[in-house]
Order: sequence, then C-alpha cells, then structure tokens
Amino acid sequence: KVGQWLDTISDNLSYVSFIIGLVIGTSSTGSPMIQTVGSFTLVGLGLCMLVMFTYLLRFTDSGSMLAIQKDLHNTPKPNLWQRLINKLSFMIKRDFFALFFFGLALIGQTKTILWLCLLGTNVTWLVLLNARFSLFKPSRVSSDRTA
Repeated sequence: KVGQWLDTISDNLSYVSFIIGLVIGTSSTGSPMIQTVGSFTLVGLGLCMLVMFTYLLRFTDSGSMLAIQKDLHNTPKPNLWQRLINKLSFMIKRDFFALFFFGLALIGQTKTILWLCLLGTNVTWLVLLNARFSLFKPSRVSSDRTA
C-alpha cells in the first residue's frame, strides 16, 4: 500500500515538474500569456491531485490511480457522458500523452502542449467530481412552481 502511494505521489510530482519546465521553456518565446496559462494549469493540476487523492482515500482501498479507473468503468448503467469518458480515458494515461506531447514538441508546438495540459487537468478533476457527486445531473424542476 505504501508503494502504491509513493508511486502515485511521485508520478504527480513529475507532472508538476513537467509543467513548470514547460512554462519556463515556453516563456522564452516572449508571450505574456504563457505564465498565466501555466499558473492556471498548475492550479488545475493541484485541484486534480486533491480530488484524486480524496477520491482514493474516501472511495477505494488503494493508493493507485488504477482503482479510480476501475471504479469509473464499473458503473452499473453508464449514461452517455460516462460512456464518452470511458472511451477517452486512454488519453489520461502517461503512455499516450507522453508520446503525443513528444510529437508536438518535435514540431515546435510547446504552447499547444501547455493549452492541452490546462484543458486536461481541469476536465479530469471535473469528471472525477461528477462521477462521485453527479455535479452535472440536470436538476428536477417542480411543475407546480408559481411565479
């Protein structure tokens, strides 16, 4: 169990280091927006880690992110949103995004990588919150409401 947590924490620290390095390397282009996007990406990554660690502690008996993935895939009757997330979940695996970001870096698209990290980190924590707390479930409106 300690090994699972050490692996998870070290993986997440490597993501923080990657984003900091990406911001430092990309900010040399002179774009003032890079530091802002980088800051929001780090905030999103922090929220993502907070939600993932809380999820692991409250809803699983594991320190491994695989427990979250298994939990999300074992939904009894997944709705359209959950089925879409299950189909795209391969994109949050390091094997996929490391190769994809490497390809983008080879063609000089480091700003694109940073924007994708911003999008990915924030979508990930929102998806996890929604999976457990149904944040995006439509609220029922009573038909006998009066003005």
